[in-house]
Amino acid sequence: MKYNIGNCIGLTFLVPIFFILMNISYGYSLERDIQNDTSTIEIKGSNNSISESIATISNNSISESISTTASYNFEPFLLLNGTEYQDIPHNDTLSLQNFTVASWIKNNQSTLPGPAILVNKGGFNSDEEGKNMNYGFWFSSNGIIQGGFETKSGEYFAVNSTEKYNDGKWHFVLLAYDGNLLKLDIDGKEVSTKITGGALPDNTGTQPLRIGANSLEEDKFFNGALDEVRIWNRGLSDEEIKQVYSNNANNTKIKNGQVIHLDFSTTNVTEAATMGSSVTEAATVGPSFKDATKYKVVKVWGGAGTEDGKFLRPHDLDFNNDESILYAVDRDGGRIQAFDKEGNFLFSFGKNGQGDGEFSVPYGLDVDKEGNLWVADRANHRVQKFDSQGNFILKIGGDDFKKSAEPGKFDNPRHVRVDPDNKYVYVADSKNNRVQQFDTNGKFIKVIGKLGDKPGEFNLVTTIEIDPEGNFFTTERGNERIQKFDKDWKPILMWGSKGSGDSQFCHSEHFAIDKYGNVYMNDPQSDPGCSQIPVVKKYDNNGKFITKWGSLGKEPGQFGDPEHMAIDSEGNVYISDRKNDNIQKFAPIS
Repeated sequence: MKYNIGNCIGLTFLVPIFFILMNISYGYSLERDIQNDTSTIEIKGSNNSISESIATISNNSISESISTTASYNFEPFLLLNGTEYQDIPHNDTLSLQNFTVASWIKNNQSTLPGPAILVNKGGFNSDEEGKNMNYGFWFSSNGIIQGGFETKSGEYFAVNSTEKYNDGKWHFVLLAYDGNLLKLDIDGKEVSTKITGGALPDNTGTQPLRIGANSLEEDKFFNGALDEVRIWNRGLSDEEIKQVYSNNANNTKIKNGQVIHLDFSTTNVTEAATMGSSVTEAATVGPSFKDATKYKVVKVWGGAGTEDGKFLRPHDLDFNNDESILYAVDRDGGRIQAFDKEGNFLFSFGKNGQGDGEFSVPYGLDVDKEGNLWVADRANHRVQKFDSQGNFILKIGGDDFKKSAEPGKFDNPRHVRVDPDNKYVYVADSKNNRVQQFDTNGKFIKVIGKLGDKPGEFNLVTTIEIDPEGNFFTTERGNERIQKFDKDWKPILMWGSKGSGDSQFCHSEHFAIDKYGNVYMNDPQSDPGCSQIPVVKKYDNNGKFITKWGSLGKEPGQFGDPEHMAIDSEGNVYISDRKNDNIQKFAPIS
């Protein structure tokens, strides 16, 4: 990883970089009030040095072309799970009295346990000289963003937004202080200012610059993503701030006084155990999950029942386009439930029945590029389309709720997939052993495939997916295999057979594809003669085995019968379990 460090006279510094991942034990205290946020979490751990880098800063003039709109378009980024942080050890160039601190941030927690610190030096929890906050910004517990500093005497100066930004979207946050005016800009707009009367931040401390937690103590962790962290030793002007934002921070020419730039291009971290022992793992930094081989469970929700957030045999999962909603099929509950990424219930729609908007064994679903939901209504032998809030739009298939082999009708459709251009709908017509193609108005186009075990043939086809290159993938429970097709449905390759090997499957129906084209398969291994150990298997785009995880049981990380899955843009894998009636979220760790 390259960290660009310099000051206004162009010196180059050697900066050791520290990364910490903590196994957490929680305890709460009320040590000080910060804009009505009083709870803190005290955590014990040890620092472990990992790498060192050098880079320089050069002076450049400000571009005259200024835009006030921008969006996050980088990668990789730093992904923190609420138990981690990154340290840049103290040096004099980081101790500032005038400053600008900027970062892209993303968080989708509907509730926060207390202040969740994004970037800071000095920290909270003390009014002692040398231990006050030199500078920093953070999330409050209600989702607003705050930032500021403390003087040597502990006097506190802060600004804060009025809107909430824990919405699962990327935002650009910038805090600037020129010795008199403290101001907070978010997404290129000034949201708060404060005249300090010339107050001087306490810059006498030797605490590290910390990303993702309190610089003074190991608490107030942030759970989310950060990128393009930059710090200047001066307060940027309004014109400069607009330039930083419009250039997406990555290409900015405003380097006069810039003392650090963190772009998180590559990273290794050390996970510190609570007793001080450690084990090295690859960091969860942006797209590093492409080759990840280890996953850990980070969230479990559900349980058997008909209440909101409970399930009766959960099945397919899919995100809307900005990943703010995870839709889950509650199969025997006859409904679709919506959650955020942390499992917080949002809303539901549907009930058991045969009317429009009702279901009989809903099974697979897909969200198209316009945000509409398509649901394979298996026992009603039809597919239904809904808007993002669950309002019925149209249906495909017969009106008599009977299975049929006629073109345009179905026998137990298990899955549906809409192409990225929103032109065609593909339905896994399972017991007819075929895929059917329709336009998005429901007009029948053609039948693809027939019963058989040759390339391009199907035996109980259960899932259809499309990779980033537009290739189609299918899985068949009867043939226990995955097939890959080109955009015109010409067979490219296939892998799998019945068994318990790494490239074999047993009673497998459903899989998902990540943004790199990797294929993840739920393998229940539940048929007689199979291992009876349910696992998730990961392959590259051409079927090369990468890893697997899971075991039989009801504890977090174990499965009863893993059914469907979804994968978000950060590599988290969400698994529905129809025996344990829950959804588990797994994060890549190496």
